Amino acid sequence: MAVQVNRVPGMGHGTPARPGNGPEECGQSGRYFPDTICSSRHLLRFFGLQE
Repeated sequence: MAVQVNRVPGMGHGTPARPGNGPEECGQSGRYFPDTICSSRHLLRFFGLQE
């Protein structure tokens, strides 16, 4: 069983999304989507679905 933990210092509760068109950016920030990291990209990499 694989487990992944990502900690982003200073980030409140929510699903991290980093707006933009770059390779490390995705989504749209908002009330429960803090502009910190693109969590979807990290999950895709973890499961081997993206480089």
